[in-house]
Amino acid sequence: MSTNVNKVILGQVGGIQAATKTDEAKGIVENPFNLVRVNKAENVPQESAWIGLSCRIATAGYSAAPEGYEAPTQLFVNALVNELGGAGNVGLVTSPTADKGSIDAISTIAAHGSRLPIKYVTAEGYVQYINPDNFPKEGIDNNRYKAEAKYVLPDNDEYSRATSVVSNSFLATGGRDATVGDFVNAIKRGNKVVILDNKFVKADVWDSKKNRPNNASAYLAQKLAGDTTLPLIPGKGFTQEFVDQNKEAIARLVKVVTVADEADINRAAKEAAAFLSS
Repeated sequence: MSTNVNKVILGQVGGIQAATKTDEAKGIVENPFNLVRVNKAENVPQESAWIGLSCRIATAGYSAAPEGYEAPTQLFVNALVNELGGAGNVGLVTSPTADKGSIDAISTIAAHGSRLPIKYVTAEGYVQYINPDNFPKEGIDNNRYKAEAKYVLPDNDEYSRATSVVSNSFLATGGRDATVGDFVNAIKRGNKVVILDNKFVKADVWDSKKNRPNNASAYLAQKLAGDTTLPLIPGKGFTQEFVDQNKEAIARLVKVVTVADEADINRAAKEAAAFLSS
């Protein structure tokens, strides 16, 4: 089930479509999730307090979680936030389609639980999937969620680029080809990258039927370790030319951490935090 969210196009300021104060009450009814449409990544506002955070982490992973993904990933994200100093140091960037078990829900729970700022970005094509009925029953402050702005980019490519523009680091926790596109944009932006290779996840690395990664973190970890058997993904910018041109940057900016049992989670979070803080 999806929620049909009407567009509110009542004014245009600096590439941002927003409701005027005189229509504020009407806007709440017509725009219950506080959607703000922007033309390009650079139009997503970055407040001084947001820019001042030492770690602004864009997260990527599954929207529909396979077995073994949700619990270890939530524990890892929570532990990473704590290792980085929590509120005042960390902000998270994710999508507002926070279905239970998704990286969006995991990030929102971590942000709300630790009182972190969170910046929501998405693409026009995903707005229809925002449905609070599918959110976790616990962990998300629904009033805070509804009040927070959700910045909507016109297409998937600009949405992916926006995740790198508003952040200074990137966390891959799984997912499919979209995660790989976000990785490419993060490297191009010069952002540090942590790849969580979570061995709990019950998903093959590659989906041969759909010709895409089925576990993007494992895929990236293997490709960056020199695996030549897995295909590249030109549609997401992950080409041999990209790898060759960014070899030094990838070596400097990327850290792979592996979790194979529960005892690994805190250790992996410490490693990731030390890398992001260095």
